[in-house]
Amino acid sequence: MSIYRIKFSMNLGMNFMHYLAVAVALGVGGMFAVEHRIEVGTVVAVVSGLGKLNDPWGDLVNWGRELSVDSVKYRLFADAVSSKGLATA
Repeated sequence: MSIYRIKFSMNLGMNFMHYLAVAVALGVGGMFAVEHRIEVGTVVAVVSGLGKLNDPWGDLVNWGRELSVDSVKYRLFADAVSSKGLATA
């Protein structure tokens, strides 16, 4: 059960950080736009860029999951082969 706690805690942390960054960009960008320091298009571009940062992070997390699953499968296979006496060392 502890692995699910870790998994969901990491998912919660990733989502929180992503949406916190979007909220900060909208808040600070909105304040600057009201003060005429930047244009609204700049805020939209920043928020759009933040959305594109989430995709590679998700791919990296999926790669880590697949690596973990594959290493467990390999270990199980290697143990099964060595217990049958089929492995040559």
